[in-house]
Amino acid sequence: MTIISKHNMFWLRAFSFMFYMIPALIVSSFPLYFTELGFTHAEIGFLFSIGPLTGIAAGSIWGFFSDRLQRVKVLLQILMIGQLICMIGMFQTNSIHFITIWLIGFYFFQSAMIPLSDTMTLFLLGRNRSSYGSIRIMGSFGFALAAVVVGIWVQVFGLNVLQWISYGIIGLSLLCLFPLPEQHDHVQRPSWELVGETVSNRKLWYFLGLVFILAVAHRSNDAFLALYVTELGGSSSWIGWSWAAAAVSEVPFLLWTSRASNRVGPLAILTICAIMYAIRFVLMSHATTADEIFWIQWMHSVTFGLFLVTAIQAMMRWIPDSLRASGQALLLTVWINISGVFTGNVGGWLEHLIGFHGIYAIASLFSLISAIGFGWMHWTGRIRGVKR
Repeated sequence: MTIISKHNMFWLRAFSFMFYMIPALIVSSFPLYFTELGFTHAEIGFLFSIGPLTGIAAGSIWGFFSDRLQRVKVLLQILMIGQLICMIGMFQTNSIHFITIWLIGFYFFQSAMIPLSDTMTLFLLGRNRSSYGSIRIMGSFGFALAAVVVGIWVQVFGLNVLQWISYGIIGLSLLCLFPLPEQHDHVQRPSWELVGETVSNRKLWYFLGLVFILAVAHRSNDAFLALYVTELGGSSSWIGWSWAAAAVSEVPFLLWTSRASNRVGPLAILTICAIMYAIRFVLMSHATTADEIFWIQWMHSVTFGLFLVTAIQAMMRWIPDSLRASGQALLLTVWINISGVFTGNVGGWLEHLIGFHGIYAIASLFSLISAIGFGWMHWTGRIRGVKR
C-alpha cells in the first residue's frame, strides 16, 4: 500500500482521538478515585505499578502474536473488549484486593494497545509514514479534551461519573476500529532464529537501558502529578488543565521531530530531550503552587513531544520488518511497564521519606544521566546504522 485513502485516514485519526482519552483518565482521575476510596499514597503507588508489571509480559506476548498472525485489527478489537469487561468489574467493588485483580486483567489487555495501534497505523500509511505525526496529534487532542472535560465533570458531579465516562470512551474506541481494513502484509513471518539475533544485540539493550533511566523520571511525573497538584491546593479540574496543557504543547513537535531526526540524527534529538526533562523536573521540584505546575507542564512539548517519534524511529532501525509489533512492544515495555513497576513501588515509598519535591529532584538527576548517555552514543557513533 503506497497511498492511504481518506476513509482510512479519517478512522485512524478518530481511533487515535478516542483511544488516547483512556490514559488521560488513568493519570488525571484514577489517583483521585482511589484516594476517595480511602487508599494511601503507598497503596495507590502499588495499584499504578500493576499495569507496568502486567505489561512486561503481556505487551510482548500480544506483539509476537500480532507478528505471527498478521491480524492486528482483530487483536485490537479483542483487547478493547477485554478492557471494557475489566473496567466494569473494577467499578463494582471498593476492595483493594478485588480492584487489584480487575486491574491486572485490564492492563493485560491495555498494555499492548499503543504498540499494536502504532503497527496498524504504520502499515496502513505505507510509504506515507511521515503522516504518522498528524494521526498521533489527534491522540494528543483527545488526551487534552478528556483531561479537561473529565476533570470538570468530576468536580461538578463527583467521582461516580468516572465509570460511565470510562465505559463510553472504551466503547467508542472499539467502534472506530470496525471501518478500518485488516492488515494483509506480505512481510516474512519471524523465525525464532531472527528473534534470537535481535534480542542478542548488545547495542540495542544499551539504548533501551538509557530509555529506562529517562522513563523512570517521566513516569514519576505521571504517577504523582495529580497528588502533587492536590497537595499544593489545586482542584480536580486544575489537574485536568495541567494535563491538557502537556498534551496540546506536544502537537507541533510531533510534526517537526520526524524531519529534524532525519537531519541531525535521533540520538542528538534524544540528548536534547533528556536535557529538557532535567530542566523541567528541577522546576517541578521547586514549585510551590498549582499555578506553577500548570506552566511547567507546557515543557511536555520539548520532552515527551521530542521523545516519542524519535525513539520509535531509532528503534525501528534495529528491528527487522517482520518483528515490527514486537519491537514497538519492547520499546514501550521499557518506557511504560518496567519503569512503571520501579516508579510505582519505589516512588510511593520515597514520597513518604522525601516528599514530592525530593521525587522530582531525583527525576531530574535520572534525566541528566540519560542525557549524558545519549550524548555519548551520538558523538562516538557507537551504534552503527543510526545517523549521528
